[in-house]
Amino acid sequence: MNRSAAALVLAASLILPACMLGVAGGRPPRRPEPLTRNEAVSLGQSWCRQRAYDCRLVGANLVKGHDLWKVKFHASDDPRGRRHEDDQGRRHKEGKKRNVHLEFDSWTGELLSVKG
Repeated sequence: MNRSAAALVLAASLILPACMLGVAGGRPPRRPEPLTRNEAVSLGQSWCRQRAYDCRLVGANLVKGHDLWKVKFHASDDPRGRRHEDDQGRRHKEGKKRNVHLEFDSWTGELLSVKG
């Protein structure tokens, strides 16, 4: 066997076991996990706070093969729920109420859709 072939065999015998074990610590990288329910709800609450909505959680569901979080809130434009009187003396809560449906990618946390 010539020198270059011997060097190639030696290099292969040193490199291949390292590749089989993985570069760092000998363990393959973990598969990423989807967001937890609490993480998805927290993203939704952050979205509400950024828009000064008072949001009350209705529900959160992981759907579509665990790729999508659907988070639903009852939202009001007035975070304090103050009351005021209109021109006819009727008392109303200020702010508009609505249902807000948010959809997040369960792997990245990216906001994909807002309805409501």
